Amino acid sequence: MVVVAGANAYTCGLLLWQAYNTGMHDYETLSYAVGGGIWKFITEVSIVVLMVGTLVGGITQIGEAGATGILYFNPSVTGPIVNGSGRTLMVIFVICIVAPLCALKNMRRVTCVPSISCTSL
Repeated sequence: MVVVAGANAYTCGLLLWQAYNTGMHDYETLSYAVGGGIWKFITEVSIVVLMVGTLVGGITQIGEAGATGILYFNPSVTGPIVNGSGRTLMVIFVICIVAPLCALKNMRRVTCVPSISCTSL
């Protein structure tokens, strides 16, 4: 784990150094400035794959933890909401939360949500 953490810190430092030297402010334009169009495309695909993997992992965790939590607080619950590793909870989460967020025309509208969430804690 120390090697992975060290490699992560080193590559983050390289990215920051390159961004400072080129004057770029995001991964896509930085990769275009450093490697051209093909590197920009590779970077965009890599970001999409990374985000899809993160999203799928998060949704799976919500489904499994939600089903476990429901059974912990009410062991008599049966049916599709707690069976199948929480698949029903995953579908409800995607339909009610993820899909509406994906339908936004301007994602900048929700930038205040994290600060409101942290303030309410």
